[in-house]
Amino acid sequence: MENKYKAQAKYDKENTVSVRLKLNKRTDADILEKLDEVSSKQGYIKALVREDMRKKGAAPLPVSAQ
Repeated sequence: MENKYKAQAKYDKENTVSVRLKLNKRTDADILEKLDEVSSKQGYIKALVREDMRKKGAAPLPVSAQ
């Protein structure tokens, strides 16, 4: 089992980036409420960013490259 975790850690280090978001319970309550409603916070945020990129003319990566 330990090898599985090492392999996952190696993959993550080489291929992923973590992004942390700190929100205020009072001033960002509307955002927190919306994020609680969606099934995938990560998917929802990524979709919003890609939509914004499309609107501004920056084409996101094709789905196969994501």
